[in-house]
Amino acid sequence: MSVTFLLFFVFLLVGMYLILLILLYIKQENFIFHPTKLSPTYAFNQFENFEEHLFKTPNDGLINALHFKSQNSKGIVLYFHGNARSLDDWAWVHEDFINLNYDLFIWDYRSYGKSKGKLSESNINSDALFLYNQIIKHFDAENIVLYGRSIGTGPAMELATKVAAKCLVLETPYTSIGSMAGANFPFLPIKQILRYKFNNIRKIKSLKMPVYIFTGTNDSITPHKHSLKLANRLKEGKIIIFEGGVHGNLSDFPKYHEELAKILK
Repeated sequence: MSVTFLLFFVFLLVGMYLILLILLYIKQENFIFHPTKLSPTYAFNQFENFEEHLFKTPNDGLINALHFKSQNSKGIVLYFHGNARSLDDWAWVHEDFINLNYDLFIWDYRSYGKSKGKLSESNINSDALFLYNQIIKHFDAENIVLYGRSIGTGPAMELATKVAAKCLVLETPYTSIGSMAGANFPFLPIKQILRYKFNNIRKIKSLKMPVYIFTGTNDSITPHKHSLKLANRLKEGKIIIFEGGVHGNLSDFPKYHEELAKILK
């Protein structure tokens, strides 16, 4: 094998590596977020007893949200959903909270459903704070629950560092996006090229409210060990472990509803 061929082969590998880095940097939203889009005229006819809202938020955001109302409301849950689908699928979770006499306020991130605007970590966080400020006009802080699920645990955690609330609930959380991506691509400088941090492990110690973590031992999307690391830094709250639970089925366990009822008592 000639030296010329070896040099060509090395340059080819380096070139491919650099192209991969550039693609990951430019297209990282496609790896992290998997929205479904809805027509502006889409009617959520599968649901009852809700109000639909469209909010103009900072940085040219247009956020679609649904507010499900309980007849004997004790408070409201501000819900941050996962990275796939949109409100037409996610809003079914309202049943878990309405049954416990809590309103549910659930929203689509930018580019999801009817929501529009540039998707970025700072814009998601800014939209979350905007929506909280709408909610607190009608509910006292001690009656507001922040609930993050999967990717939504990141912005829910960030909001919890800025505002007052009854508690923060994290379902299938992660320590940070960087640690998740780094485990999947150990040969790439992920933390250097990643624009989305959502560093939950760094923020959890600063929270001034109870934190409750729901995690399944067989979760292959956000592995159980992430929840354990977060739980080790809890000041107040607890971790609720579901033996055999996976990423999307924790609400199938009776234990989930029992523990949720205790949290929202």
